[in-house]
Amino acid sequence: MRHLDEEFVKKMKARLLEEEERLQQELGNLPSHTEIGSRDDDNALEAEEDDVNRGIRASLEADLEKIVRALAKIEEGTYGVGADGKPIPKERLEALPWADAAI
Repeated sequence: MRHLDEEFVKKMKARLLEEEERLQQELGNLPSHTEIGSRDDDNALEAEEDDVNRGIRASLEADLEKIVRALAKIEEGTYGVGADGKPIPKERLEALPWADAAI
């Protein structure tokens, strides 16, 4: 974290916590269909909606996992460093606080 000042890391932590809460709310509000109706056309629409919701859920869960990892890295003192050991530029972290690579 040497390339990041303490104030910047605090700001990123606040943004990560805010985003974590937002994603958890979105996941909680995402409908999950569990019943099967009696009409084939309704069932087809519901199955299609379920497929879309599964994709959205997977995407939200993946982002949430990245946020949890970024918060853990803040606690460990390694926030802003990619898995390859290279520093992640501040500009990238400002755009995507849970970025895990300098790409």
